[in-house]
Amino acid sequence: MNTTIESTTARSEVWTRPTLLRRALAALAVASCLPYLALKTIWLTGGSVGLDDPELLHGPTMWALNLVTFLLDAAAIALALAFVTRWGRHVPAPVILVPMWVGSGLLGGVLLALPLQLVLPAGDGQEPRSGSRLGLEPWVYQVVYAGFAVLGLALLAGFGLYARERWSGALTGRLGGGSGPEGTGSEGSPGLSSRGPGARDRVITGTAVAASAVASVAVFATLRGSGTALTALPLILGTLPIVGVATVVALRTGRPTRWSRFATASGWFVASGALGAWGGYLTVLSAVPNPISGATSLDAASLVPALAQWASGCLLGLAGVRALRSGGLRARASGGEASGGEDAAASGRPADQGV
Repeated sequence: MNTTIESTTARSEVWTRPTLLRRALAALAVASCLPYLALKTIWLTGGSVGLDDPELLHGPTMWALNLVTFLLDAAAIALALAFVTRWGRHVPAPVILVPMWVGSGLLGGVLLALPLQLVLPAGDGQEPRSGSRLGLEPWVYQVVYAGFAVLGLALLAGFGLYARERWSGALTGRLGGGSGPEGTGSEGSPGLSSRGPGARDRVITGTAVAASAVASVAVFATLRGSGTALTALPLILGTLPIVGVATVVALRTGRPTRWSRFATASGWFVASGALGAWGGYLTVLSAVPNPISGATSLDAASLVPALAQWASGCLLGLAGVRALRSGGLRARASGGEASGGEDAAASGRPADQGV
């Protein structure tokens, strides 16, 4: 077969009307964004709903942060709609994957942190962190984080179904053949070979492992040296580098089944996204004085682990992408293409497409 990945013909043939479940997940994701967007709109236009301290949002730094978070939530709505519409299949892969990588990281971190925080001790008799300490009324946290939890579940589930349909070749180790200038399915792929990882891949993976080790050690060292109560998010961010490395190595060297590869790729995507997104967010909070962190100048003690998390997430993301691509090429070289074609014929859909 001599087809190009994501060709116009493939796009027109692959799209079918989404199932009721996928449409329901998209509707739930959109609805869960509305309270947060309403609050952000009020705050951006000078309102003080939900604020104990109206001065909290004064100043260009907080206004900019509110604008960025407003746009992130608006992007989540666009993604949810892309997962169930025809135009969503015509959108270039990076336009979907990059914001979804950030979103899955931020929302995945929230989904992991919320239940863990319930079982963690406050420690040293200190009060848990509350909305009033940041000038927010308690109901704001309840509304916002409930919305984040629902959005995370709906958006991640919708994306999983969308990705499995659109990129099942890469996610199951079966690519549908073809060459192209993008180098995403043939010998034209830069740095990729059906014989295994090249020197560039080994350097990227090794650098990702080193950065992840630094990130994990830095986070846990900061936790051990602080006298504050344990919170879930730092514990998660200290553990995720280990998860990210394990999933990248599994994608690179393992011989998993169809479904275990999908699960491994999902774990890699959320782990690297959480490190990249939360690391970037915490880097900004550490580098720029703001009311959220309470810092009035650059906070070097917090900046180092935040930068390490961000670098670890980005490098793990890149290493995972290359592992998925090379894994699909190895599967095709060993007969995966024929098997993928048989699966596609059995299911009544075109052969799997790569990323």
